[in-house]
Amino acid sequence: MMCEKVVNTTRKKPSGALRIADFLTRWTECLHGAGDLRDSLALFADLTGARLVTLARFDPKTGRQRIITCFDLDAQAGKRPLIKAMAPFILNGHGIYARPGTVWTLSEKDSEPHSHMDARSQRWMTDRGFEEVVVIPLGRHDTEVDAIEFYRSNPVTCADDPTFQWLATSVADVWGRRRKGRIARLLRSVPAISNQLGQPDLTAPDDPLSSENPFQLTAAESRICMLIQAGLTFKQISAETGVAESTMRSHLRSIYAKTGAAGQVGLMRMLMHVDQTAQDAVGRRA
Repeated sequence: MMCEKVVNTTRKKPSGALRIADFLTRWTECLHGAGDLRDSLALFADLTGARLVTLARFDPKTGRQRIITCFDLDAQAGKRPLIKAMAPFILNGHGIYARPGTVWTLSEKDSEPHSHMDARSQRWMTDRGFEEVVVIPLGRHDTEVDAIEFYRSNPVTCADDPTFQWLATSVADVWGRRRKGRIARLLRSVPAISNQLGQPDLTAPDDPLSSENPFQLTAAESRICMLIQAGLTFKQISAETGVAESTMRSHLRSIYAKTGAAGQVGLMRMLMHVDQTAQDAVGRRA
């Protein structure tokens, strides 16, 4: 009687170093034009246990910032998207001098979580259940700093781990060797977010995303507003929602008509401005 040979087909999970190497290969390909940066951020989220990863460029002096791209694991669940990057806050005073590939964390900066954040960021962090933000500076572009940052529901314990340090320095090294013009093309369609948008204005319009839905936006229109607020491009929004670009343009025309916003930048200003105005009013009453 012949004995049938049993073959173990269970695949072992790749080691941490191998997974990092796979990510860096994809990261390099994306930064040279072969692939979607959001896909590589999804791999980075898997490596770091992050729920959200963003790539941003900001000016440490003015606070002006642009989110280049963002991966949010909870986007499909309708969670409130990232409004602005936290890197300017965490690197405050050090941004322009921060060495690429170094690791900066919210927990190290702030012994009492969220205590020195602006009210809007505090509320967003609480709503999303995030306790930790980790920032890795990638390099400078004129007076601006590029950084990758990720958000977790619990503090990191691996910031000093040699393998994690290798990941951080390698991410920055690859970024420094990216194809010229790759990021500039992405940024052309991303509205800049300025600290000036947060100034109180008693004539500020209603919040399009408030629970009262003052402009009677449909569910699809509200979803598009949330993704614009997160800094996604038209193509990214189309891919995220599964809506054809022609249909999305029709939704946008409807949003602009209902809210009175002057295009995408005007809508972005409205979405950011009303949120901060509400927080300032609460602060004045407290």
